[in-house]
Amino acid sequence: MRLRDFTPADAEFLVMLDEPPEVRRYVLQPDPTTIEGANRFIERVALIREADPRFGFWIVEQKDSGTPMGWVHFRDSRFLPGIPELGYRFHPSFWGQGHATEASIAVLMDSFRDDTLSEAIAVALPGNVASVRIMLKLGMQFRQEIMYLDQHALAVYGITRESWLTSEGTSPK
Repeated sequence: MRLRDFTPADAEFLVMLDEPPEVRRYVLQPDPTTIEGANRFIERVALIREADPRFGFWIVEQKDSGTPMGWVHFRDSRFLPGIPELGYRFHPSFWGQGHATEASIAVLMDSFRDDTLSEAIAVALPGNVASVRIMLKLGMQFRQEIMYLDQHALAVYGITRESWLTSEGTSPK
């Protein structure tokens, strides 16, 4: 696989990615993404990268064919500001194949090279067993439950830079 920055040409992929209801089930997004929404999203992720080069959203694509499979992000958390948050979203045809774990390892390996980052978190809605499994493979541990918009419980998992470097963060558990 390969990670690359988003381009305007990725808007159609985002629409296709978010079309299946099972993709939106655990991301608090009841409606499919429109082309206009995808274009706004791409503009916002470019601003995140410009504001802080440590953070970003990247398309995850097959190395040989260039076929997009999903995306991964590392940004200041919307839920616990001041702490970097890892996240990922893949099309169902690529679920269960280790791509989210592999992309997440690459992002964390690169991010923890920066000694100003002391930790990272990831969040999941209750019931999102697959996402929690990825977090555990990354060496993350349950930290706390928080309420989002006063109505959605979110499980927060995290790992410190020290723990990541000690475990070398290179082999899923």
